[in-house]
Amino acid sequence: MPDGDSRKLSPEDIEQLLAEADRLCELGHYAAFALDMRAAEGGDARARTHLGWYYENGLGTDQNPDKAFYWYSLAAAQGHAEAQYLLAGFYDHGSDDYHRLLRAAAINGSPAAMTDYGLSVAETNPTEAFVWFLRATDHDYARAEFYLAHAFEKGKGTESDSDAAFTHFRKAYDADYPHAAVDLALHYEQGAGTAADEAEAVRIMSLAAENGDSTAQFHLGRMIENGVGGLDADLQDAIAWYRRSADNGNTTAMTTLAAKLIVGDEIEENIPAGIALLEKAVDAGGTEAMIKLGECFENGTGVRINPKKALALYGMAAEKGNPAAFAYIGVCLEYGIAASKDLRKAAAMYRRGAEQNDPCALYRLALLYERGAGMRDDETEAFRLMSRSAELGNEEAIFSLAGYYEDGVGTRIDSRKAFALYEQAVDLGKPEAYAYLGYYYENGIVVPQDLDMAIDLYRAGLENEDTYAARRLGDMLVKGRGIAQDTDEGLRLLRIAADDGDDMAMLILGDIYYHGQHLPADRTEAKKWYRLAAHAGNEDAEDRLEEL
Repeated sequence: MPDGDSRKLSPEDIEQLLAEADRLCELGHYAAFALDMRAAEGGDARARTHLGWYYENGLGTDQNPDKAFYWYSLAAAQGHAEAQYLLAGFYDHGSDDYHRLLRAAAINGSPAAMTDYGLSVAETNPTEAFVWFLRATDHDYARAEFYLAHAFEKGKGTESDSDAAFTHFRKAYDADYPHAAVDLALHYEQGAGTAADEAEAVRIMSLAAENGDSTAQFHLGRMIENGVGGLDADLQDAIAWYRRSADNGNTTAMTTLAAKLIVGDEIEENIPAGIALLEKAVDAGGTEAMIKLGECFENGTGVRINPKKALALYGMAAEKGNPAAFAYIGVCLEYGIAASKDLRKAAAMYRRGAEQNDPCALYRLALLYERGAGMRDDETEAFRLMSRSAELGNEEAIFSLAGYYEDGVGTRIDSRKAFALYEQAVDLGKPEAYAYLGYYYENGIVVPQDLDMAIDLYRAGLENEDTYAARRLGDMLVKGRGIAQDTDEGLRLLRIAADDGDDMAMLILGDIYYHGQHLPADRTEAKKWYRLAAHAGNEDAEDRLEEL
């Protein structure tokens, strides 16, 4: 192998050879190899890099990794950025040599190296990664635009900025970087960093899906299922896209399909097929599938109940970085499922999920602070965490936060905010929220009194077997308040609520029998209900018993 210095050519000779080699390459003539060899032997770093590329890929000559490495090494030693970048690829990505060469290539101006070096330090030094992505975009490098957009979107190494994220996703997409399509479409769909445009979101997602992007295929299925952007909602068409995505290895699509097969309320139930699909997704590293399969083992859905297997699956998902998994592990520790009950460890798990903005972990941690379970009682911190969870759309947190505003837990009482949150919870279908919203209409709190609306909301809650709704509607039926009096039905609903442990329903039943309201007085029956209410912690019932 020549050492590169045996034949000296003038700079003009080398430039002429390279120009001719470039022309031949454009024509697809591998005679360029011979011309680049002459220039490389004359000491030209660019020609040496070309030779390395020819040998690495078998273009114009036989494929020979050793010769590729040799020519890249010569050019890299001359400070040629592209050669340094290509030579780095011969080393293990965790090695010192890899990082040394990649950094040298980045410093010498290779936008590809800048991007890859940024990715290599993103976990340990996100600020440095952001700077390298930014430098690479100065070279109009589309892949760097994509990663810079993600840095802005997630606030990694810089302040979170939806507008900037959208701008750079758009630049990457316009430069034909295909991986930017899904993110750009989602920004249009959500109105993040730009005006919401569901039709444009569907257009971009459809193109990417047709081009075989499995993530785009999943999202297109979701869009079709929900009728996004003027699409006709079509479950069967959506499922067809989910299947295409799953067949292309998308674990989220596999998990979505599996859930539908297991539940069977939208497509024909096939629990074994659903479990098999979850197992396939787990084997492919899908963390959502790990959690879903864990739930199946925890509840005995399609498999024999096995809490330890469930906890192991949650642990696998947590190790792979799924924030939601920490909430599942926390619940196991909080209630002693397949593990010793340990509130402090549960709180630690919830905190790890909360640090990654998992809404369920935030919600569970807020409840522990509210009760002082496994930690100090801190209603202010509970309110802060519950607010964050509610902002992220957790319906349990939205409902609980309404109660915080209603009762002044960690904040000042604010009936208007409580009412708005109960409305939001109702819109999300939270069963317990209907009756609480009904109470506001029944008593004219924040809104004008509307007994018809209150009754409709109580009935909606009753359809979901809500205890509070049974008590409120039962009381109105007994009294004939805003509705035709129906003592028997009212008593039946009050007993349902009482049997579910509602101490106020027990107290109301005691009062009805004690005072003989709408039926003969019965002190024995009254005492029974008062005792039950008092045993459940109702102080008014204790006072009634003392009076009796």
